[in-house]
Amino acid sequence: MSEIISFRFNDILVQGKITHYDPYDISVEILEPFSGFTAGCHIPYFARQFKGYRGEKRHQKAVELLMELYFALVIQEEGKATQVRDQ
Repeated sequence: MSEIISFRFNDILVQGKITHYDPYDISVEILEPFSGFTAGCHIPYFARQFKGYRGEKRHQKAVELLMELYFALVIQEEGKATQVRDQ
């Protein structure tokens, strides 16, 4: 079961889904405006008594990962456009 997550940036709707979740691991996949890219986060064993992705923290971390993934892809696309222009 995957949960759809989203946020808006400059009138662009960014959508993704949580592809894997347990209290100490979470992965997301971006669906729009890019697709096929994933990001994830893991809490190591020694830190589990202090942190976890439960309840609202799960949703917050998923959106945070989706935002990081989106901005990384935007920067990558801008770099490709600059390379083409410079040639």
